[in-house]
Amino acid sequence: RYRPDPAHLQHNHGPSESPSNHPAARKLDSKMVAAVKELKENGAGVSETLQILQTENPDCHLLPRDIYNARAAINRNPQKVATGLAENRPAIYTKPQQSPEDRIRADLRRELAKAREDLQKIEEEKQKEIDALKSQLEEKEKLIKRFEMFIDICNERVMVQRERLAGPDGNLAIGGNSVM
Repeated sequence: RYRPDPAHLQHNHGPSESPSNHPAARKLDSKMVAAVKELKENGAGVSETLQILQTENPDCHLLPRDIYNARAAINRNPQKVATGLAENRPAIYTKPQQSPEDRIRADLRRELAKAREDLQKIEEEKQKEIDALKSQLEEKEKLIKRFEMFIDICNERVMVQRERLAGPDGNLAIGGNSVM
């Protein structure tokens, strides 16, 4: 490919020290996977399994994590190991081909998960709005109660003032506006 910028023509790292740095060079073939499964069932540890595989296959450059990954893949799908042995291909690294129906189901699951996530966000936003409105309502209720208390106090003062202005016989004193 043509790249006009010479900065793209240089590597961003030095040469690899060994092939074990490349995961593609560390893939187990079906015989190695079967050996890992058998050694695991016999109780061999990872380091022991690694040592046995490296003595049987001196050209393989495996790391302990490759053995752990192979064991995990075997645990996830044990029947795949048997089919891989029969077909003589790397068993644990291949995915089965999806049928169009499965692809549609997967797309629908993704859409459904996205819709549920959106619904949950909307419900959370709605709940926040409801909570805010409830707090406003409570504040207004408090304000109304204070106002009612103020009105009650004012009414009491008016009643006390009327009683004071009323004479001892119950009629309003001079200057009062009493209608009889």
